[in-house]
Amino acid sequence: MALWLERQTKLYILTASLCAGAWISAAVPPNSTLAEFEQGMARHGQNYEDNLEKAKRYRIFLRTLRFIEAFNYNAANRSYKVGLNQLSDLTTEEFLARYTWFRVTSRSSNSSRGTTFKSQSLTQVPDSMKWVDQGVVHCEDLIFRQISGISNIKLELSGL
Repeated sequence: MALWLERQTKLYILTASLCAGAWISAAVPPNSTLAEFEQGMARHGQNYEDNLEKAKRYRIFLRTLRFIEAFNYNAANRSYKVGLNQLSDLTTEEFLARYTWFRVTSRSSNSSRGTTFKSQSLTQVPDSMKWVDQGVVHCEDLIFRQISGISNIKLELSGL
């Protein structure tokens, strides 16, 4: 009887182990994030120069995916969720540089110190100045867009 009980116990443990392994592999397929990354590459027509660039983009994709999962997990009080798209392999800095006017500057030890404005002459003020030539704005119509945007907001708020 003891031999039969020992065999039944081993068979039970083996069966339970196989079922648990099958359940885990079904729940989390191996390389599922890599497969999702490569599907996104194909869907959005993304190609990388070499395997080093692809590995870098995959690491960024994983960080983005972790953010999305955490955000959506805590999104009970929000009316929206976030998801993956063609920008999921970009860092925040790359996104800002590519799609906004914001330019990320490097943080060196000297950049934390403020600079002092020194006027060359307060008595000779020009009648006009081209801010694009001074490097203050990146597009000549930026000021027009800002003024136009402010005007539109005022119109909307006034109800006209």
